[in-house]
Amino acid sequence: MVDVMHTGTPTSKVARGEVNPTHENFLSYNQRSKIILLIPHHSVKLFNMMKAGQVNLCLAILGPIVLVGVVSIGVLWSRITAIPETPIVPLGYWGPGSFKPDDLQIVPFSVNVSQEDLDDLWRRLDNTRKLTEPSEGTGFTYGFNTTYLNTIIRYWRDEYNWSERQALLNEFPQFRTRIGGINIHFVHIKPDLDKLKGKLSKYNR
Repeated sequence: MVDVMHTGTPTSKVARGEVNPTHENFLSYNQRSKIILLIPHHSVKLFNMMKAGQVNLCLAILGPIVLVGVVSIGVLWSRITAIPETPIVPLGYWGPGSFKPDDLQIVPFSVNVSQEDLDDLWRRLDNTRKLTEPSEGTGFTYGFNTTYLNTIIRYWRDEYNWSERQALLNEFPQFRTRIGGINIHFVHIKPDLDKLKGKLSKYNR
């Protein structure tokens, strides 16, 4: 049995039949004040059992869904972070003449431009013909701007110190190899971990 308490209308009147607990009366009570339902002790137990059953049902439904979601995220994350295999790319042959197998050796290399080649370069720069001036305001629209090109020629002829630059280049370990018939010149520099200790600790803070 469910007892109904209403402000100004004791439940005893309902029990004695002085008040007719019809649906219409209950609606009018609910509109004017709050209805409090007092659930008997055995009904509370039943209600708790129903709630427990709903929780178990939710777990039974959501458990597999959550498990599938976690596994899917794990698989996706492992694929994203996995180191891909080195692709096999057909190189073809781009060298002169017919196909020749590449020499797979990696040979140390250093830049060494002879003084004879440098003298020839300066001679060519000195013998540069007068360039046609560009149209006013065209910039680089119709090709390389000859006014700026004259600046580059003067710099290479009078200011650029090739011997100094060559010595700087040779401070780095350089190598040569052949790939697809083409000679490749590259620099391979490994960091000095002893020199980087202080800098690495600075950025790892």
